[in-house]
Amino acid sequence: MGSKEQASAIKKISTLIFNQKSEVMPFREKIEETFFTPYLPQGVSFQEEQLEEVMCDVLTRLVYAHNRVMLYIHGGSFVGGSRKSYRNFCASLSHESSTKIIVPEYRLAPEHPFPAAFDDVAAVLQTLLACNDHVYIAADTSGACLALALVLKLSLQEREKIPEIVLFSPSIDLSNDSEI
Repeated sequence: MGSKEQASAIKKISTLIFNQKSEVMPFREKIEETFFTPYLPQGVSFQEEQLEEVMCDVLTRLVYAHNRVMLYIHGGSFVGGSRKSYRNFCASLSHESSTKIIVPEYRLAPEHPFPAAFDDVAAVLQTLLACNDHVYIAADTSGACLALALVLKLSLQEREKIPEIVLFSPSIDLSNDSEI
């Protein structure tokens, strides 16, 4: 990867960081503007499905491993991001991994304070665990916090149904001592 591509990637990732100077609505709009594209990889279908009370994207490659489903929890500093802004990335992930991917539209802060987002993704995960032998979990940035909290809250029997957890750029140290 050349320096121009690296600079572009870093600029996109920095879009996901909400800080003291950020305002919620412009932050959300910037994420949508930066990441949404109406194009999906060829051979990946998209449909919306409500699991429990949560609307989800279901992204499925034309030919996929029917015994594999992944819950993808998007990032956005707990106040931004959406299934729409992650649709293309998750569709590409579905295509490359031959996996059905579920992306929940969980409630965001500050309108919906903690534990609203956690409750939403927990309800989706419980639904997936009830009808699948294995559920992979992937998440990025702040979504990784939710993913880890979900897994830690599961019973041992439920954890055995989660063969892998993949965390992209996890924001898991939110203490005052963190350098982030």
